[in-house]
Amino acid sequence: MSVIEIGQAFGFVSSFTNSAATIHTVSIITTMLLLTELINFFNISQLLASYKMGGIASLLTPEGMLLFVAPIVPVLLCLEVLALGLMRKLRLHQYKTTVLTHVLNVIIGKFLVIDALAFVLKHLDHVSPFKTSMTCYWFIYSYVVWEFSQFVFHYSSHKIRLLWCTHAPHHTPEHINLTVAYSGFFLQAIVAYAIRCGICIVLGVSFQMLMLIILLDGAWGGLLHVSEEILPDGRLGFLKKWIMTPQHHRIHHSRNPEYIDKNFCNFLSIWDHVFRTYQKPLPEVAPDYGIARKINANSFIQMYFSEFYYLFLDIKNTKGLKNKLLYPFMPPGWHPQLT
Repeated sequence: MSVIEIGQAFGFVSSFTNSAATIHTVSIITTMLLLTELINFFNISQLLASYKMGGIASLLTPEGMLLFVAPIVPVLLCLEVLALGLMRKLRLHQYKTTVLTHVLNVIIGKFLVIDALAFVLKHLDHVSPFKTSMTCYWFIYSYVVWEFSQFVFHYSSHKIRLLWCTHAPHHTPEHINLTVAYSGFFLQAIVAYAIRCGICIVLGVSFQMLMLIILLDGAWGGLLHVSEEILPDGRLGFLKKWIMTPQHHRIHHSRNPEYIDKNFCNFLSIWDHVFRTYQKPLPEVAPDYGIARKINANSFIQMYFSEFYYLFLDIKNTKGLKNKLLYPFMPPGWHPQLT
C-alpha cells in the first residue's frame, strides 16, 4: 500500500493544506507504514488473510499450519533481544548494520519485478522425469535433495567472486545474533532461489513439498544464528552428531584459517561429509567472526558494498581482457599472477 493510498483510506490527503496538518499526517502515515512492515516482518499478514477467508478451519489444514512456521525466527529474534536486555548484555551496535541491511533489502525488494521461483517453475518444471508426493519417504528424499542444492548454492557463493560479493554482507558481522540471518546483498535471495529451487525441481521435488521444506529449513537456518549469550555452547547435546547446530554454523562464520569455507549445509551435514567440508569445533580454536579482509564491520556502506568495490578495483587494475573477464568468476583472493 502506497502513502497516497493510506492517506486516502484515512481521509488525510486533503489535510496537506497547512504545515501543522502535514506534520500530523506524515507522522500518522509513517506509523501506518511501520506497522505494515512490522506485520510483514512477522509474516502475520498471510495468517490473517487465511483466517479471514476460511476462519479457524483454514488454519487447521496442512497449508494453514505451515503459516505458523514463518514467524518463528522473527519472534525468537525479539525474545533474544529482550533476554539480552534483561541480562544487561544487549549491545545495540552489534545489531545496527544487520538491521539496516534487512530494511534496505525490504525496500529494494518492493521494486523488483523478479520472481525467481516462478521463473524456475516455468522453465524447468517440465524437465523432471517424476514428481514427489506429500509422503514421508518422499519428504526424506526431497530434504536430501534440498540440502544438496543448498550446498551447491552456498559453496558457489564462497568460491565465485561475484556471488561472494552478494554473500559477503552475511559474513561481515563480527558478532553472531539472529539479525545476521537477515543480512546479505539484496540479489543474494534471487540467486539462492534460482539455484536451489532449480536443482530441486529438476530432481523431481514437487512445488508443495518444496514450499514445506523452504519454510522448515528457513526457520532452522535462522535459529543457527542465535546469540552466544543466549546459547553459549550451541552444540545441542547428542544432536550435534546428526544435524548442523549453531556451533557448526559459528564455525562457518569464522575467519580462522582452520574454519574458513567449512560447514556449508543448513540442517543435514551429509553433503559436507561427502565433499569433505565438514569441520567440528576445535577446543583450542575459538571462532573469530567476520571476513578475512579488514573492514569496519560497523559501517553499513562497507558491509554492503565493499566487496563490489574491491572487485571493481581488481578488474580495473589487472592487465589483459582475459583476466578482467575471469575476475568475477574466480574464487575470492585469486590473482592472475598466482595461476
